[in-house]
Amino acid sequence: MRRFPSSEPYDGSADDAPISKLWIGLIVEGLRDGDERIQVLPGTEDEFIIRACSKGAWRDIMRPPAKMYRAFMQRLKVMANFSLARRIPIEEGRFEVAYRDSTFEIKATVRARADGSEEAVVDLPELPPNKRLKLAGAP
Repeated sequence: MRRFPSSEPYDGSADDAPISKLWIGLIVEGLRDGDERIQVLPGTEDEFIIRACSKGAWRDIMRPPAKMYRAFMQRLKVMANFSLARRIPIEEGRFEVAYRDSTFEIKATVRARADGSEEAVVDLPELPPNKRLKLAGAP
């Protein structure tokens, strides 16, 4: 199972790319907030939608520019060790995210949609409130 960010010194991989940092940041924020999952949906021609689910209620997190959508989805596929060469109607994978002294197993699912776009769901591990990640600098 792949781990992000990599514990190896910079090896020329894309772990330090802004799109990778955005994914890691969304996942860490979701773990801090107690979210159950993160969903990525194609939006309009100008933006796509990233939202989170907590206690069964969805909320929008951000709406990045549509031109980032393909790269954002590809980065998730690389993290989850999906094949970029073939298109499968539904694909699932796992990867680990390391944050401070903890490592979290993340499950990713990408589904092809009828219009040719894709949507993703990233399942986050359930953490009890006393085990949720603390904000940097918080006690």
